[in-house]
Amino acid sequence: MARLLLLTSVVGETAFAHAETLGFGESVELALQQAPEVAAAKSATTAAEHRAGSSKALRYPSLRAEANILRWNKPLLVNFAPMNAMPGMSAAPLVVRDRYTTSLSLTVAQPLSGLFALNRQVAIDNIGVAQAQAEAAQARLDAAGRAASAHLNVLLSLAVADVAKASVAQIEAQLERARTQEAAGVLNKVDVLRLIAARDTAKQEAINAETDVQVARGQLALALNMPVQSLPEVADDLPDPPKPIVTTAEQAMQQAASTRPEVRRAAEQIKQAEASKAVAQSDYLPSINAVGTYQHVTGQGPFQPRNAWYVGATLSWEIWSWGATYEGVKAARARAEQAQFAAQSVQNQILLEARERLLATQAAFANLDPARTALEAASEAHRIQSLRFAEGVASTTDILAAETELSRARAGYAQARYRYYQTQAALARSTGQLPMQN
Repeated sequence: MARLLLLTSVVGETAFAHAETLGFGESVELALQQAPEVAAAKSATTAAEHRAGSSKALRYPSLRAEANILRWNKPLLVNFAPMNAMPGMSAAPLVVRDRYTTSLSLTVAQPLSGLFALNRQVAIDNIGVAQAQAEAAQARLDAAGRAASAHLNVLLSLAVADVAKASVAQIEAQLERARTQEAAGVLNKVDVLRLIAARDTAKQEAINAETDVQVARGQLALALNMPVQSLPEVADDLPDPPKPIVTTAEQAMQQAASTRPEVRRAAEQIKQAEASKAVAQSDYLPSINAVGTYQHVTGQGPFQPRNAWYVGATLSWEIWSWGATYEGVKAARARAEQAQFAAQSVQNQILLEARERLLATQAAFANLDPARTALEAASEAHRIQSLRFAEGVASTTDILAAETELSRARAGYAQARYRYYQTQAALARSTGQLPMQN
C-alpha cells in the first residue's frame, strides 16, 4: 500500500525547540519524541526484556551459600569412665560441641525435569517482550494520531478565525461606503444600522474564533508534552488542493491486517496462552534436581568432619492435590481458547475500521470540489454585489447576504480541506501507519 502522506526529513529536538513555526510532520515527530505514553511503553519493553533474561538464567546451575556462627551458653561435654579404672580415677571429658561453632555450606543445583517448564516460561517471557513491543508501536501510533489531529484542529481554528476577521474587515469597508451614501441621501439610516449590527456580530464571532484558537493550541501543546507558551506558531504546510487517495478498500484492509500492532499483540497472546497451558501440564510431572554440596564446620567435636561433600539428586512429586493440577490445566486450556476468539474479534474489528476509514476519506475528498466551487461562486457573487452596492444599485440586505454566503463558503472549504486531512490521519492509524506530510 502506498504511503498515505509522506514525512519530511526528521528534524532534531533542538531544532524544534528553536523553530519559529511548527509544521505538520514536525508535530508528529515531536510527539514521538516527547509523549509520556511513548516513553512509558519503551520502559515497559525494557522491563519485559529483563524478565525474559531472568527466566533464561533459571535454566542454568545455581550456587547457594549458607553460613552461621553460634555462641552457645556452654560447651557440650561427655564423661566416659575408663574400663578397669582404679577407684578415684577419672578421665578427661570429651568435648562434643565447643562453645563457639561455625558452619559453611555451598550447594550447586541444576534443574532436570524442571527444564521443560523453565523453557516454556522463557518462551512465555519472550512472547511478553513481543507483546510489549507491539504495545510500544501502538503507543507511537496513538501519540502521532493525537498530535496530527491536534495540529489540524489548530489549523482549522486559525482558518475560521481568519474568515471571521476578514468578514469584520469587509463589513467595515461596506459600512464606510454606506455612511458616505447616507450623507449623499442615497441610503437611509436603517441601512447603516443594519451594517453596524452585522459588523458587531462579526466581531463577536471573531472573538469566539480566537478563543477556539487558544484552546486548540493548548490541546496541541498537551499532545506534544510541552508548555503552551513554548509552542511555536503552527504552520499550514499541507498541499492545497489536497492530493487524492489512491488506496483501495482491499489494500487498506490487507495493510491493516499485516501492520496493526493490535493484530500482532493478539497473535502473541495466543502463543502465550498455549505456552501457559504447557506449563500447567508440567505440574503432573515430578520435580528432579541434581545437587552437589560442600560443607565446612568447626566446633562440632570429633564426630563431625570439618570438611565433607556429597552429590546426588532430589525428587519431589505432588501425587495428590484433590484435582488442583487438573483444574489448573483445564483453566489454561480455556484461556487459550479465549485468546483465539479474542484475536479473531480484533481482526474483524480492524478490517472493518480500515474499510470505514477509507470510505470516510474518499467521501471527504469528494466534498472538496463542491466546497471549492461554492467558495468560487460566493466570492464572485460577493464581488458583484460589492460593485452594485458601491454604485447604489444593491441594498444592504443584498450585500449582507453576499457577505454571509462568502464567510460560510470560506469556512466550509477550510472545514472540508482539514476534514480530509483528518480522515487521512485516521486512515493511516487504522492501517498501522504514522500520519505524515508531503
